[in-house]
Amino acid sequence: MIFLKRLEYVIAILFLVLSFRLVAEPAHALTMDEGRAHYIIELMKHITWPNEDHISHFNIIILGNDKNLLTALNNKSKRVIRGKSVSIDQQESLNEAINKVDVFFVRRNKSSLIPQINAKHKNVLIISEGNVSKENLMIGVLTLRNSIKLTVNRENLIKYGFIISNGLLDFAGTK
Repeated sequence: MIFLKRLEYVIAILFLVLSFRLVAEPAHALTMDEGRAHYIIELMKHITWPNEDHISHFNIIILGNDKNLLTALNNKSKRVIRGKSVSIDQQESLNEAINKVDVFFVRRNKSSLIPQINAKHKNVLIISEGNVSKENLMIGVLTLRNSIKLTVNRENLIKYGFIISNGLLDFAGTK
């Protein structure tokens, strides 16, 4: 009888220890690519397109080779923005890009194409990687060591007809 009591006691303690261990497992740390993917989707949630009434779903093109970002974006579980699905593709050149693009993520080595994007594609949000001149910047994503910095050029976004939520300005820019 005492043996059974001790066994129950040991099993209860073992159960509690294992339960705490499962709860205490560290959360998955985001990679830089997962962080950039997260910010791209979050940025889109805080911006309204000038032609949003005519957008049935959002098309994102990564201009330049970035398989890790493409994978991270495709792995995002909640890729729905204001009830509209999101599709992601990667292109090496601007000529390969489809006509119906809502967001260009422009890799650092393709930033010289931003003026051409603005001339050829209307109502397109341009998110650029790295440092871009102010006249070409809408939203910049800078990766510094182990952090991501966002830069918002409110004037350019307004110039191209985008509406920016105050929430975006709270975490990524100034009014």
